[in-house]
Amino acid sequence: MICMSRNSQASERIDAFSGADQSFSAGYQETRFAEDFHLREAYGPLLTEQLSTVDTWQFKKDISVGFTYDSNIFSSRNDPKDDIFYTYSPTLGVRRKGHKSYIENFYTLSYVDYVEDQKLSRPNQKNTTKMEYKTDKLSINVSNVFEPNTAYAIGERTELKAAETSKVITYTDDANMEINYKITPKTSFDFDWNYKIFYFPVSGNSLAANSFSSQTHIFTPGLFYQITPKTSVFAKYGFEIVDFFQGGGFASKAMSTTVGVAGKITPKTGLSASLGYKTRKYNETSLGNFEGYTFRAAVSRRFLPKIAGTVSYSRDTQEDFSIQGSRSTSQEVEFFGLNLTWFLYPHLTLDGGASAGFNSRQGLFTKVDPENSTLTFTRPEETHFYEWNLNLNWHPRPFVEFFIGYKYFNHGGTFKGFQYDDQRLTATGSLRF
Repeated sequence: MICMSRNSQASERIDAFSGADQSFSAGYQETRFAEDFHLREAYGPLLTEQLSTVDTWQFKKDISVGFTYDSNIFSSRNDPKDDIFYTYSPTLGVRRKGHKSYIENFYTLSYVDYVEDQKLSRPNQKNTTKMEYKTDKLSINVSNVFEPNTAYAIGERTELKAAETSKVITYTDDANMEINYKITPKTSFDFDWNYKIFYFPVSGNSLAANSFSSQTHIFTPGLFYQITPKTSVFAKYGFEIVDFFQGGGFASKAMSTTVGVAGKITPKTGLSASLGYKTRKYNETSLGNFEGYTFRAAVSRRFLPKIAGTVSYSRDTQEDFSIQGSRSTSQEVEFFGLNLTWFLYPHLTLDGGASAGFNSRQGLFTKVDPENSTLTFTRPEETHFYEWNLNLNWHPRPFVEFFIGYKYFNHGGTFKGFQYDDQRLTATGSLRF
């Protein structure tokens, strides 16, 4: 049974100790797709901890302490402010493995302590629950992640931004249930249901941010066929309903169809690729409905016994709620990624990655020059980002881990307000007992 991930790419680990959830950041979804696939292919069975004891409750205690230097805590173009902050993150949990079932619950309370800008210091919480049931033909997986009063970096969600802050405070709950039934030895049916709440309370946020509080239901049935022992093809249909608490015009329904392939194409080469088409219709008729193709592909290769690499590409049509100058909420997103892992020694690994992303929207947009309020510019809205990261993981003992990582991020665009650089240096230590 899967318990807890023991390794992660530099970008993901540094984001975890950034002082705020980075889900709204540029390229977040595409980066996670590439990094998660690379981790599965590079680390394989080393990625997760296995439970060998059956019908026994196990109590887990974990504490992590982190140091982070951030060169631009407000993502500012002209007046970047740097700061140092410390993160203290204890975790308590319990888990139990049965012959056909598994259950776990982990609670993490972290505190982020800024050295200079003390008003940014705050606690964050997360409670994670997982339940699994599995027979020869049927498997059911249920999970829930609840984050009360947690900071999220605004990132690309600029409509949430208030003065002198780069974060919003949220209450989120993310519930998921997946049912898989094996119809034949090579064919299986899968049904996935996801329910997510994003609530931005008035306290700690602007009124504008509160109006974007929403709940989302996603239903995704799918059919999988195993063409070789290690490779499968699949087809999925997705239906999504988004409601805003205050009845906002962005409430919508979306449908998508996706086909793809995943698995090993040679003993040392893994592939994950999918092609889809999706449409979104808004309850507010004045908003332009949109449709577009989606494509994701990643290829991983173990070049040498100790070196593995992955290249990835994504293209998607996504929502952007900043509609000034246009009634279209759609934007085209392209992503290119590269990930590398070098197993230096049995307990020492070096991970790195580089990525580039390009976003564009239809129509012309008019914005005020941030350096001269008497000037306005009207032009197409295009943004881009470039990122590279590097980290070193050391596991001297199964219960001890040390990590040091560096991340550089450059964000640019056709308007000055989109342009900034950020660098983060993070060092952490974790102890399980």
